[in-house]
Amino acid sequence: MGQPNCVLVKVSPEVTLKTHFVRQYFVDKLVANIKQVLRAKSLSGNKIKKGGGRLYIFPSDKKNVSKIAFALSTVFGVQSSAVCEMIESSERNQIVQHAILFCKQSLKIGDSFAIRLRQVGQKNFSSKEVEAEIGSLAMQAVKKLKVDLEHPDKEISIEVLPIKTFFFVKEITGPIGLPLGVEGNVAVFFEGKKSELLAAFLVMKRGCNVFPVISSDSQKLKAHVNKLEKWNSFRKFAFFAPNDLPLLCEKKDIAIKAIVRADKNVSKKFEVQKQEFGVPVFWPLAFFPKELEKSFSRMIYD
Repeated sequence: MGQPNCVLVKVSPEVTLKTHFVRQYFVDKLVANIKQVLRAKSLSGNKIKKGGGRLYIFPSDKKNVSKIAFALSTVFGVQSSAVCEMIESSERNQIVQHAILFCKQSLKIGDSFAIRLRQVGQKNFSSKEVEAEIGSLAMQAVKKLKVDLEHPDKEISIEVLPIKTFFFVKEITGPIGLPLGVEGNVAVFFEGKKSELLAAFLVMKRGCNVFPVISSDSQKLKAHVNKLEKWNSFRKFAFFAPNDLPLLCEKKDIAIKAIVRADKNVSKKFEVQKQEFGVPVFWPLAFFPKELEKSFSRMIYD
């Protein structure tokens, strides 16, 4: 039986639906952000390959497979990640043989389970037939298994590429959204309120780099903003004062595209900023559902 040797990353659906050139740009940015996170966690030196709405990460040290998969849970643009076993074959018989070994390791007596097989590219056999074959053999190999295609205890996932096949059983949920940086830069005002973190988080989830504008140069306020650092691909924030707004608008390597406020009510008093700096003012929390505020806030503080 093999050991985990790869991390399979499912890319956010709204990235994969883009046109070819836009999708290529978004995926390149996602790969750069993943590399940044792995460097920050001393997990660099990995090969990352792209294909079919997926990224495949091959660690230089196989012992780091689980650490890498969990590290991606705060990377925008990632739908999920999974620790995998990869074999260098797409032949039906070898897939079935390895799948049975994988089921023996992953399933226990009395589990309900389902087999999910996906072929990428050329289809050499019926996925449904192979799912049924593996399911039947798994039930012979492990006692008292039950097939449940709707709500199984465990899903055995198999992804078949032209010359490789990946096996995994558990996916770690990512934040989805768009890769950080694909939608440019925005300035976000911070005074120390929790709502500011949520407003910044929401625009980061839409692919924006955040440049914090802080009301005072205090360590407490900076620590407040830095709660978002793990969502910023562990990049350090550069802090600015309100008087720096012209610089943020005019400096070529920043050139903010919008100003973001955490107020829940849209106010005309900020229209002067739009007129003065020539960029729109966004209120991401205006009309934001209250039931979602708690779940998103938990993500930020966990």
